[in-house]
Amino acid sequence: MFDETKLYLNTDEALDVIAPRHTRNDWRYKGVGPAYIKLGGLRIAYSGKDLNEWLRERRIEPADRLVPAAA
Repeated sequence: MFDETKLYLNTDEALDVIAPRHTRNDWRYKGVGPAYIKLGGLRIAYSGKDLNEWLRERRIEPADRLVPAAA
């Protein structure tokens, strides 16, 4: 989904697919969300590789609903 060779600044609209900027800011404060890079001051960036890894970790494979549950 993200270019793995690119750094995405926190202001980049492409990141809004993950969450709005205020939510990403809150995640960093709480120590959750994707890994990030602090560039100095208030500048934050995300690596495309880290973003893709974070998304893969959250992938959910729906259970096959056609298979009856074991009794």
